[in-house]
Amino acid sequence: RAPMRGPPSGLWLGTWAKFLLGWRLGPYVPTPPHVVASMLRLAELSPGDVLYDLGCGDGRVCVAACSDELGGSRQDVRAVGFELDPRLAAEARRYVEDVNLGGAVEIREEDALCADLGDATVVALYLSENGNRKLMPSLAKLRAGARVVTFTFPLCDRMRPTKSKKVDGISLYMYRKGSTGANSWVGPQGEDYIVDLVRA
Repeated sequence: RAPMRGPPSGLWLGTWAKFLLGWRLGPYVPTPPHVVASMLRLAELSPGDVLYDLGCGDGRVCVAACSDELGGSRQDVRAVGFELDPRLAAEARRYVEDVNLGGAVEIREEDALCADLGDATVVALYLSENGNRKLMPSLAKLRAGARVVTFTFPLCDRMRPTKSKKVDGISLYMYRKGSTGANSWVGPQGEDYIVDLVRA
């Protein structure tokens, strides 16, 4: 697999400033590769899945989802990354091209809040608590069985993750969409429960 390029100069500081001003759902903080792998395992990524990474940064989660363990491509998963910052979106596209995954990974320079999640079976998030909260109305529209995996921050205090684990002392959470209505989710014992994400 081609090595990742370093982020453009000043990019981290710039995204932090935009986040603090309320212009981003979270700052750009690259997820370590072993955490990305743990997120994908927790999400139970499997053949036929379509992963959406909302706030994809440099594209590493999308690339990992569509790569096999030896660094080649797997043909049974697609990924779509949403990134509002044009420099990061361009960096993600270059990375996708470097690893020859243009047929499997699409990077969209769009606001994640405007993303149509209708095709998503897995959603990956590494945002902020407030960023997760703002996405909840969109997440409520996910199809039954879709999974949402988050790093560091839970979706909200009112929700019970289907599964969770810690990596390097930091929590990962996985939430599975239930089958009994738009506001149903699957709890840790396999039970459906209802939570209104629009008001969460």
